[in-house]
Amino acid sequence: MPRSRSDLPQPSMCPRPIRVVVAESNRVMRKGLCAILAWPHVEVVSEATTAQELIEQTERNAPDIVVLGYRPLHSDSIPMLEAMQVISQKRPVVVVGLQAEVGALIEAIIHGASCWLVDGFSVEDLWLAVAAASRGCSVLDRKVLAEAMLTLSGQSEHGHHEHAMAGDLYLSPRECEVLSLLAQGMGNEDVARTLSVSAGTVRTHVHNILTKLGVADRVRAVLWAIEHGLGPADAR
Repeated sequence: MPRSRSDLPQPSMCPRPIRVVVAESNRVMRKGLCAILAWPHVEVVSEATTAQELIEQTERNAPDIVVLGYRPLHSDSIPMLEAMQVISQKRPVVVVGLQAEVGALIEAIIHGASCWLVDGFSVEDLWLAVAAASRGCSVLDRKVLAEAMLTLSGQSEHGHHEHAMAGDLYLSPRECEVLSLLAQGMGNEDVARTLSVSAGTVRTHVHNILTKLGVADRVRAVLWAIEHGLGPADAR
């Protein structure tokens, strides 16, 4: 994952700007997000104020990424989550403004968030999250992530540990290596370069990993990896 602004995609790396739809019901917050994203490598192609608008604008404008403002207690939070679940099947969703509360984070993960920033995020945090998502990487709040893992494991302790044991037995060494790199925030292209294999080979490994672990997406695979010692040391 990008570590500083200098790691963001440069014009020579991006044939065109990263196209973004910004979704937030609060006008001041929505305009603030658009202002933050007004830089040369990002193009805000549309704004949405409701879940229905978000789905329509995403279908109409085919953005690379959706930036979604999410407040769990707000009246539109559930429709926005449902819209995110539909949208995230085709493109990354960067969720911003999450409270540092485990329940909200778990809801975001379940509904397809690939990156999330809790309240108090900086301008640079958002730039980095958009750049990371555009490269297939994830930006995770480590502290909240660790709490979420404990909560998730506690909700289904018996079945979870049986499943983890099975995963340890049948994930191949190469699959463990790929999963470890994913847990470090790498996208498929970065993993391919690191392992000196093709991106297609990495996609096959990722598909096999998700199937074997019985999870729907790479975010949940990363949660599993960190919990079982395959992630970066500061996330354990």
